[in-house]
Amino acid sequence: MKRLTKEEVSMLEFLPRRIIKSPIIREISMLEIGEALFIEKNEWTIKTPPSTYMGSYFRQKRSEKVFSVRKTDDNGFYVLRLN
Repeated sequence: MKRLTKEEVSMLEFLPRRIIKSPIIREISMLEIGEALFIEKNEWTIKTPPSTYMGSYFRQKRSEKVFSVRKTDDNGFYVLRLN
């Protein structure tokens, strides 16, 4: 085991814990309160329905973000950030 000095630590590059690969999830996580995102049905490539996926994804992150998902008439769905 070796203790590092502040100078040695500053020379290291730390990667983020997890890089969000899906551009849709990245956009959803960057929504501000009151903003919404429309996602077309063919853009959602994940097998799990959006409301189920987002609920479990943000619960695992212990995030304070709350979203509402509304399905449109077979065109896609809206995601609204509530808080």
